[in-house]
Amino acid sequence: MPSRLLASHDAGSPENGLNGAVANFEQAAIVGNDGGQNQTGLSQVTVGSVGSLQWTDKGGAGTEASPSGAAISWGNGQPWDGNTFNNRLSDFSNYGKVTFRMSATDALNAVGSLGVQAWFQTGEYNTPEAAFQTTSGGGVGLDGEINLPIDGLYYDLVFPLSAVTNRLNVQQFGVNLFAHTNDLVINVDSIRFDEVTGVPGDYNGNGVVDAADYVLWRKGGPLSNEVDTPGTVNEADYTAWRARFGNAFGSGSVAGAAVPEPAGVVLLISALLGTLAVATNRNHGSQSS
Repeated sequence: MPSRLLASHDAGSPENGLNGAVANFEQAAIVGNDGGQNQTGLSQVTVGSVGSLQWTDKGGAGTEASPSGAAISWGNGQPWDGNTFNNRLSDFSNYGKVTFRMSATDALNAVGSLGVQAWFQTGEYNTPEAAFQTTSGGGVGLDGEINLPIDGLYYDLVFPLSAVTNRLNVQQFGVNLFAHTNDLVINVDSIRFDEVTGVPGDYNGNGVVDAADYVLWRKGGPLSNEVDTPGTVNEADYTAWRARFGNAFGSGSVAGAAVPEPAGVVLLISALLGTLAVATNRNHGSQSS
């Protein structure tokens, strides 16, 4: 299938809309969780037939004394039987990206953004091939962090899967929230896996021609979706990238962005590298007011 809707969280979907979602780690950040890897603190909210998975994530420093930034996992989208080790392995080997449609709301009306990271647990349990992996390169910042605006609106967070190995055997996967100042109501509307048709100029294969592609070109590649001479990194690749800046795969992705001038590119790359330099742990940053 070119696309797989793994979880809709709509009315009538598996497990009364929870679709096998579980509080995986940093459970103490979830209001109502009893401290276990389970579904306490998670709920389904619906408007008519449309639903979402919801929880309140505590504001704090992201430490044991001040928890903030939970991680939620899904297995194969089917009901959870009380033990994540019993999940049937999922095969995502033919998919190139995963899209989490999410929103974050601050009851105190603070503005800012929330860092979100996608992660995968792959391989057979208790084998040398078992591995915890993040979708590095999926966004700007540490391990593919993407910033979700805290404004109550839904956004499609698109993470490429090119860095995730052994996608044939996925035990579970999910989102990891970074630490934030205030309590936030989080909604996950849906999770969708898609094949990725190459976007010319999208050198890192994340489905959109953006500043990260320029960084890869500056480093000398290797480049996916080259326009000029595949396998050769040259000035023509920069020209091709610049001419296509903002182009994206499919609907719902970032598209139509203004083409940055050379000075703007330098600022973009400086900001990108600065984020990488200061991000020191998985709970780094992301709510401002």
